[in-house]
Amino acid sequence: MFSKNKIDKSEIENLIKENMAIDRNTQVLLLQMAEKYQLEQRSLKTSINEVKDIKETLSDFEQYKEMRSEITYEANLAIGRTSWFVASQAFLFVSLSSAITVSGPQATIGDSLLFPLIPIIGIIISVVTLISVGAALARAWTISSNIKDDFKAFVDRYQIKESGITAFLGSLSTVSVPLIFAVVWIIVLVLYQS
Repeated sequence: MFSKNKIDKSEIENLIKENMAIDRNTQVLLLQMAEKYQLEQRSLKTSINEVKDIKETLSDFEQYKEMRSEITYEANLAIGRTSWFVASQAFLFVSLSSAITVSGPQATIGDSLLFPLIPIIGIIISVVTLISVGAALARAWTISSNIKDDFKAFVDRYQIKESGITAFLGSLSTVSVPLIFAVVWIIVLVLYQS
C-alpha cells in the first residue's frame, strides 16, 4: 500500500478516498502525520549534508585552531615520552647500583650481576625514545609548515610569527635528554668492560 521506507501525502489521501469509513478526525490526523514525516525527512537530509560540508564551512580561524591543537598534542606526546624516559632511566640506574651493592663491598659497576644487561637496555630505550620524540616533533613541524602554507593570508593578517630558533630551543631538552643518557650508558659500558 505505502511506498517502501517513504510515506507520501498523496498515498494517504488515496487511502482516505478508498476507505470512507475513516472519520474526519482520523483523516486530519493521518494527513498531519504524513506532513510531519516529510518535514522530518527533509530536515534529516539537510542535517546530513551539513555534516558532510562541515569542513568547508569552518572558518579560517577554526581550522587554524584545529591545526594548532594538533601541534599541541604532538608536543605533549614528546614531553610525555621524555618524562617516561627519565623515570625508566632512574629505575635502570637504581637497579644497577643495587646489583653492585649485592656483589660485595669493593665491587664496581663491572662486577655487577646485571652489568652488561642494564647499560644495553638503557641504550636501547634511549634510542627508541629519541626516535619516538623525533617523530612527534617532526609531525608538529610538518603541521606548522602546513599552517604557514595553507593559512598564509590568515597568518599575515594577524601577524602570527613563529621563529625557527625558538622552536629549536624549545624542543632541545626533549631531544637532548635521551641523547645524553645514551652517551652516559655507552661510557659506562666502555669504561667498566672487563
